[in-house]
Amino acid sequence: MAESDIYLASDAVNAEIVKDMLRAHGIDAHVEQKNTWMGAASLPANMAPRVRVTDPAQQQRARELVSAFEQGPVDHGSAWTCAECGEFILGQFDRCWYCDTPRPG
Repeated sequence: MAESDIYLASDAVNAEIVKDMLRAHGIDAHVEQKNTWMGAASLPANMAPRVRVTDPAQQQRARELVSAFEQGPVDHGSAWTCAECGEFILGQFDRCWYCDTPRPG
């Protein structure tokens, strides 16, 4: 991978996901070679879709974000029940969606 290559994807879908994640964090990223993956069985590994960041000042932060992405989803904790209204709330939420009561503790 070239220095500006931040992520070598297994397919174009994952390359687009990583590109969009980086852009959501304010990092200008783009996908190259996204149309080559369809022939992946007959192409060399260096033809896989890749995500590039052109600004050298953003490359280290982009690598950190990709590393977190590759580690998988974050555990948001367990689900909880709102003490105010009794609504069942999934673990990733810190406030009740129904009555806006904060998560206890």
